[in-house]
Amino acid sequence: GAVGPGATMKTPADIPNWPAFIEPYTGGTLIATPDGKVLVPRTMTAFDPTKVYDVVNRRGELEREIELSTEMNSIAGFGKGCVYMWAARSERYGYLERHPWP
Repeated sequence: GAVGPGATMKTPADIPNWPAFIEPYTGGTLIATPDGKVLVPRTMTAFDPTKVYDVVNRRGELEREIELSTEMNSIAGFGKGCVYMWAARSERYGYLERHPWP
């Protein structure tokens, strides 16, 4: 990648055989919520490493998106009226945060 003064960052158009689009979901863990919805993780890229989940209801409709802050690594689980988020401090240590749900 681009590093240092005067370096330029490549765009997808500069990379041979780069796909025209990226699939929104390429696998991973689907998370069931206590209120009957499913959280579907979006595909992250090097250009946009933001972790985003689509919230899909029982009718298969997209209700909203949830974007995790840069400190939060994943959704760990749910409690009564809350969601627990995991934030890693290192490979061995981290902490949980509780947030209101929904």
